Amino acid sequence: MKILSIILALAAGLIPLKKGNDKAYVDGEKQVYIVHYKWGVLDADVAHAYTSLKTITYNGKKAYKVNMEGHTASIFEKLVKVRENFNSTFMADDYKPVLADRSAGEFKYWADNDYVYHWDKGYIDAKLRSSDGRLKDKHIPLEKGVMDVSTLFFAFRSIDLSKLSAGEKFTVLVALDDDAFPITFRYHGAEELNVKGMDRVMTEKFTVEVKTGRIFDPEHPITIYATTGEALKPIYFVIPLRLGRVVGHLESDSR
Repeated sequence: MKILSIILALAAGLIPLKKGNDKAYVDGEKQVYIVHYKWGVLDADVAHAYTSLKTITYNGKKAYKVNMEGHTASIFEKLVKVRENFNSTFMADDYKPVLADRSAGEFKYWADNDYVYHWDKGYIDAKLRSSDGRLKDKHIPLEKGVMDVSTLFFAFRSIDLSKLSAGEKFTVLVALDDDAFPITFRYHGAEELNVKGMDRVMTEKFTVEVKTGRIFDPEHPITIYATTGEALKPIYFVIPLRLGRVVGHLESDSR
């Protein structure tokens, strides 16, 4: 299952990014997201997702080390038990990732990814393991704009809206497991978010089309609402699935 992976990624890559957008990041910051699932009689908060960022120096240059993790609430683990943990290091000036790892589990299935980015050689050196033995060590082609899940989530904040027009589409490659798969999204412009349980606020709206896998509804895109200003932080999202839908929102932010 890659639901939490997509929830925590959603957009970036080939979208024009602000160079060295320091205002979008705070050393030591942490966020908590609540994930709600509705399908049939099930209508409840089923998971939490946590994100954090630290400012570091990598090869003498400023970089960010980020963590993202998510897990289902214990009360729902008999129905679906999911664990996701992502770590990555990316450069502050151009958002290029240099290191990343992921550990994931769903019931008895588990998978581990360890990435080293070789931009000069044009590939990701991926060390891969899984409980079913299907994941093997591999060199994943490294094209311009390719990012892993956690780098994508934080790079999203630094989209340069001055270079985007409402209605414009982009395709992004997201490295996960042994491949890089495409996500197509559209920027819709500013829109007021007005949902039950949240204050009304102006946001930047995006929709995302995910055609990969058997989980997502290919006929209905993911919708993301992000804060305005220097940091486009996702605060609310709706993910239609083949069975039900996921709704999530930002619960707390230590910035």
